[in-house]
Amino acid sequence: MLFTRWILRTAALAFACGGAIVEAGTITVGSGGITTIQQAIDAALANADTADTINIPSGNYTESLYISLTGTPTQASLALQRTGKGVVQITGTTADKNAVRIQDASGITLKNLVVKSFSAADGDEPAVEIGGVTSNIVLEGVNGVAGDDVGVVVSGSTTSGVLLKKCDFSGMTKVAFSIDGNAHTLDGCVADNVGNNAFLLSSTSTNCLLVNCSSDALTASDLSHPGLFTIRGTGHRLEKCTVEASASHGFFFEGAAHRAVKCVARDCDVGFIALGVQVLLETCTSRFNTYGFQGGAEGGLILGGTFSDNTVHGIELTQSGMSVRTATINSNLGQGIRIVNGVERTALVGNKFKSNGADAIQVLGDNNWLEANKASGDGFIDLGAQNGGRANKVSGAGQTNDFP
Repeated sequence: MLFTRWILRTAALAFACGGAIVEAGTITVGSGGITTIQQAIDAALANADTADTINIPSGNYTESLYISLTGTPTQASLALQRTGKGVVQITGTTADKNAVRIQDASGITLKNLVVKSFSAADGDEPAVEIGGVTSNIVLEGVNGVAGDDVGVVVSGSTTSGVLLKKCDFSGMTKVAFSIDGNAHTLDGCVADNVGNNAFLLSSTSTNCLLVNCSSDALTASDLSHPGLFTIRGTGHRLEKCTVEASASHGFFFEGAAHRAVKCVARDCDVGFIALGVQVLLETCTSRFNTYGFQGGAEGGLILGGTFSDNTVHGIELTQSGMSVRTATINSNLGQGIRIVNGVERTALVGNKFKSNGADAIQVLGDNNWLEANKASGDGFIDLGAQNGGRANKVSGAGQTNDFP
């Protein structure tokens, strides 16, 4: 019986590989009759219930790889990885454009590969596209080629649990990482010198985590791609992410219930912008931008952090119901915090101000509350109505009276 099963399994492998005999478990491109990466993939997917590894020697491969478990036996897992030293570069073909497309699959890993889509005038094809009913996909050390249009696209609400780890898609002429779906993780990814976005989370994406991701320099921008990190959808969390030198905004938030922890924005137009979006910024830093933060929303919160050395205001609140607590706001050329006309129910509590070019706090709206704020070298200005406060202190060159 065992002998019969071995014969059937061997025959299936040989059929999948055009007559080549492949050792189950590990397949090496360039040996055993396997001449292309796609042949190795097809051979692996012909094995039922196995965990297969495809080793790819260094070199340039012009192939559009397609990985799907639709119509194949159950696949325990499949890993494509570089073997040995050197570079493995996969470039898409004229017909299919993508370097790699993963559709309706799970348990797929790509490791230490360089990918590029086929360059065409009508372009916009990503180097890697992941879609369909797809989960448990890992891209680790997968890098793009500068000048390509789009890096990685994870598309569709049925994708979940994709991990992109230490992937570098710098130099994309459009978007580096375009993410839809649920509960994906981007860890240590880099996207410098991009055309539209470094990281774009769609309006239907939910509960994604971006940690230790960074981007330097947005070379162009438009209204549909307003920041290096454009965060739409619901419930996303950013930790220790960094942006610099954006021609537009650093972190742009739409949607609802996002959280950013220990993120840094430098040399952007607006470091952090959230218009009508409930966002929690916790111990974030925004320096040398035009505005440190702009926007607000009912229930939004800035907790701690530094908003200093910006060329206009440290924080400009343009929506009602926002709170700013225990932040450090120094050396902005305009106001430290400015509450614009029409904004109400804002709470400013326990913030520290020093040496801002204008007022520490300027309140133009009504029905706002200030408590236990401290300013040195600049003061508090109340130009609204029915604003209140207590235990605020001013010293130095600014006003000496408490608010209001």
